[in-house]
Amino acid sequence: MKTDDENKTSGNAGAEAGGQTSAYDKLDSLMNLSGELVITRARFTQLANALDEQTALFKEIRSRADALRMRAGNASKSLKGDSDKSSGEQLRQELDELSMALGEMHARIADSNIGKIASSLGDTALSLDKISGDIQTGVMLARMVPVRPVFTSVEEELNKLAEAAGKPVKLELSGQDTEMDRKITAPLLRSLRALLYNAITHGIESAEERKAAGKPPQAVLKMKVEHQDNSVVVEFSDDGRGIDQEALIKTALSKKIITNAQAESLTEKEKLDLLFLPEVTGKNSDSGLAAVHNLMGSINGTVEIRSGKGQGTAITFKIPLSLTIIKALLVVINNETFAFPLSAVTEIIKVPVDEIYSVDQDQTIKLRGHALSLINLHDVVHVARSKENRNTGFKRIVIINNGEKNLGVEVDDLIGEGEIVIKPLQEYLAGVKGIAGAAILGNGTIALILDCGAVINMAK
Repeated sequence: MKTDDENKTSGNAGAEAGGQTSAYDKLDSLMNLSGELVITRARFTQLANALDEQTALFKEIRSRADALRMRAGNASKSLKGDSDKSSGEQLRQELDELSMALGEMHARIADSNIGKIASSLGDTALSLDKISGDIQTGVMLARMVPVRPVFTSVEEELNKLAEAAGKPVKLELSGQDTEMDRKITAPLLRSLRALLYNAITHGIESAEERKAAGKPPQAVLKMKVEHQDNSVVVEFSDDGRGIDQEALIKTALSKKIITNAQAESLTEKEKLDLLFLPEVTGKNSDSGLAAVHNLMGSINGTVEIRSGKGQGTAITFKIPLSLTIIKALLVVINNETFAFPLSAVTEIIKVPVDEIYSVDQDQTIKLRGHALSLINLHDVVHVARSKENRNTGFKRIVIINNGEKNLGVEVDDLIGEGEIVIKPLQEYLAGVKGIAGAAILGNGTIALILDCGAVINMAK
């Protein structure tokens, strides 16, 4: 639950960033209409493609009708010499009639202009694609707000915490005018406040400790935000004591989170990723990295940690620019359609079945010399199990990443990439872990959107 102070801070950040709530509601309504336009555009494009297919079929029928007409005419001529035979005369007349009918069909198809109609419809589909894209971009831009109010709120909080802790801290900001979807600002603010509390309380040393370590008595915190492709990247760093990875491993071992064998094989990144586990940071903590990780997951963002003992800590968020319309990879699992947010997809591979082996009852493959765990979505999200493809001897694997680790997910077939509009889940699906939302595709099919971060966490 938010404190009064946090509510005030969040409210100030939102108000300064974008104006009145009613204006935001109107933008949300426009964004929903923009989403419906994306769906309609997809349906229109599919109809245009279907008409192209029918045009090709008509051309084939026209060609065959012309060939049959010529054959019927030739057969009729060959029977004229046998006109004294009643059966031959009857057959000749029928062939003449068939030839005339085929000739009329050929002419009607030629005059139908179906090819021109299909071409015109295709051009119209392209125009609709451009217009809907422009509308979508315009509405998204209208929803964008600068990150400055969020940074201002964090700066005010820093001053209070640093004064209470008796630690001199300097804050350096970069990219305050960078814009993002306004719906990102609230979870981002909560996440940065949590990082700030951890940095002041645990990460930054006292002035005396810093002097003893050969550091300036005043610590430096940095916050930087920038656009990268279709994402907002936010970095929060300090020059404090850093994370003692060996102490972290001891904590994980003492709480039986990992085994001794696992501890010996962990990479530096995997060691730091232990901080995302609530058993390490505290199950009921709103300021732990586990809570921050969950907040970022709620907006399809990722979290990455870089730290070393005595070298400070840097934490990076990567968040999609839009939370309503996303690019996704569409797949089929047991005749059902699912969508992987493209930002979470690393690659797609085909693996021979005989190269899959078991490690502690988990399916595993070797990918470029590293072990990669595989799952059947049924085992973690409890959807229908993917089918065994015994005919080809291969399995299709979609590799996903949550900023911490990779995981392979078995799929039956690939549909392709495309833009999808995220729709809220119905009540009976709202509590299903691993499902982030739903989308209506151009052909009317419902696709469930996977929460890749949750899927990876549940597969651990």
